[in-house]
Amino acid sequence: MLEKAGKFSLSKDSFFRNKSFILGLSIGAIVVLVITAVVIAVLRVTEAKESESESHWSYDNQAAWPGLCQNGTRQSPIILNEYNATKATVSPLYIEHISNYFEDLEVENNGHTVELMFSSVTDAPTLSGAGLPGNFTLNNVHFHWPSEHIINGEYADLEAHFVFYSQEYANLSEALEVPHAVTVVGVLFEEVEEDIDNSFDVLDDAVEAVTYPGTTNTKGNITLADFFPDETDTFFQYTGSLTTPKCNENINWIVFNSNGIISTDDLTKLVHIYTEDHKRLVSNNRQLQKRRGRTIYLSSQSS
Repeated sequence: MLEKAGKFSLSKDSFFRNKSFILGLSIGAIVVLVITAVVIAVLRVTEAKESESESHWSYDNQAAWPGLCQNGTRQSPIILNEYNATKATVSPLYIEHISNYFEDLEVENNGHTVELMFSSVTDAPTLSGAGLPGNFTLNNVHFHWPSEHIINGEYADLEAHFVFYSQEYANLSEALEVPHAVTVVGVLFEEVEEDIDNSFDVLDDAVEAVTYPGTTNTKGNITLADFFPDETDTFFQYTGSLTTPKCNENINWIVFNSNGIISTDDLTKLVHIYTEDHKRLVSNNRQLQKRRGRTIYLSSQSS
């Protein structure tokens, strides 16, 4: 049978073959769309879980902490020992305004610790020297009980962390994205039976007002110098991480080799807070992390 010029002719067999081909393409496209949708959904669920883990986490289940907390290579805390640390001499460590009496420190129970924050950056103490890359501003002070680091084979009863960020950045969050733009100064404390008249007394009054998470209290007449040991000439230095999620790495750590002291009464009041799960926060120290070949320095300040 001849076809007329310019006309399109399709046999029954050709029609069904083309229809099957088109149907196959349609099914293939649907399968691709379904797989893509499933992958996107899984990624969103994973991101949501990670986000939830970062905001709602517990010291009772540290194995569930996400990201770098599990697969990082420069994590904190670690064991510190003056006998196997590399000895170093560094420029003097300067902490400006640490002896000032602050009148508007904000004390908060964030569900994981007691935290002190500054309402004004201009009033905050600054850190420099000791081989650090520039000048740093104090963002917050918070506490862990018992200590997170071990010094010369022993835990201490309490550890304070002074978290500083580089003045090259607008805030702590921005600095955390840059290697070595955050420095944490650690001070360990031993519990003593005697009464001590210092800023822990004032802090304890504020803690009584923030027993439950999400509560804050503004307190004055606190000098952070009371939270430092008498002996500050030598300290450990190493590259580590934050000790809470997201466990950001490449943090400059300075941990004093000498301990401060805190009275039994002050320590008892300080640690009497509750978590987001309405449980007593009996302890809030992260498990020790592997050294992984990092160099730990025992630094002495040059005169």
